[in-house]
Amino acid sequence: MTCRATVADNNPDVSHRTCGRIEDEALQFIATAARFPERSVVPSGVVDEGRHALIPHTRAYRDLGAKPEGLRPWSGPLPGTPSLSKR
Repeated sequence: MTCRATVADNNPDVSHRTCGRIEDEALQFIATAARFPERSVVPSGVVDEGRHALIPHTRAYRDLGAKPEGLRPWSGPLPGTPSLSKR
């Protein structure tokens, strides 16, 4: 199963095209966070959905250079950012 399929399974009302965009944005976010660990970056709620969908795919996560022990604990998106449940 891919990250996109995980997002689609978790959100059956979201189009596959949108799931693909969520996956792309999550991949970009994780790569950016891994490249700039000294920066405090926070994804939107929608991008966080994709990030959570990617975590079970540990090989893809590792290949991005974002080792789980190297990322700080996640407390969720900033208040007021859009999420899939608030659309």
